[in-house]
Amino acid sequence: MCIIDTVWNFYTVPHERGFMQYLTTLDYILFGLFMIGGIWGAIKGFMEEVSSKFGYIVGFIVALMFTHLLVPVFEDKLGLPLWVSAWVSYFLLFMAGYLIMKALGGILSNITETAHLTVVDHLLGFLLGLIEAFVMLAAIEYMMGFQNLFNLQHLFEESLFSSRLIMPFAEACASTIKGMI
Repeated sequence: MCIIDTVWNFYTVPHERGFMQYLTTLDYILFGLFMIGGIWGAIKGFMEEVSSKFGYIVGFIVALMFTHLLVPVFEDKLGLPLWVSAWVSYFLLFMAGYLIMKALGGILSNITETAHLTVVDHLLGFLLGLIEAFVMLAAIEYMMGFQNLFNLQHLFEESLFSSRLIMPFAEACASTIKGMI
């Protein structure tokens, strides 16, 4: 099932009795979480959000690639044990990669501000925040289906957002990932 089918299923709700009659408490909570994610993204802006996310990735890659080169420096020059040298090297390299990406994001943010594109930056940030919230909620809801402590299946099935938007997306992602493995 693709994302277009998911969105179509969401909008094909029976409208005889009105849309609001089908919303449950969980729907209002999910909608609130979507809005929090969107507003958070709009406040930070697209460039800032993307540079922050890529900062973690770049920091992780830089730290993995170059830790072995920096460990001997801390071990020989400072006389630190191997494990301490490895942790310090990894942390410093990770922070260097992360801060470089954050600085690049700040520069791009300033460029968009200078070009009077802040509205576009914040609008794209809002959309990115919505997407992040949607993906996080889909992952959480999918994982909650595996726990045996509470039976939440009926709660998810009654929810309009959950049953017609989030769970079909989560199941499609899970089947895609299983197909790749």
